[in-house]
Amino acid sequence: PEAGAVPEWAVSVLAVLLGIIGLGIGRSLFQKNFRLPSLGLSRLLEGKYFIDEFYNLLFVKPLHRAGHWLAKALEARVFLSFGTWMGGGSLWSGDRLKALQNGDIQFFALALCGGVVALVCFLLLWTRV
Repeated sequence: PEAGAVPEWAVSVLAVLLGIIGLGIGRSLFQKNFRLPSLGLSRLLEGKYFIDEFYNLLFVKPLHRAGHWLAKALEARVFLSFGTWMGGGSLWSGDRLKALQNGDIQFFALALCGGVVALVCFLLLWTRV
């Protein structure tokens, strides 16, 4: 079924010729330092529609500010006091565990056996044997 009276090859040739003519006109105009007539349009096109500036204003700057604030808050409250927490935790756990160091060999043997039993139970549950 024919769609029109013009053959398909003729439409293809016409499209290619128009493309070549357009390229030739564009090349000859811009070789002569052609400027777009509208200052606003040329500025818009040279600025790539200012999408980068819009993206920077809408996303980059707010996220940068939020990240800077969050880093400052975390550094002051968490990271700088982390050493104090670690030291305090070590002292606390040392105070609790020093009671186990009583020199009683029977207690040490019982703790060793309990640890081995706990490890075997954990491995059996982990591997599902």
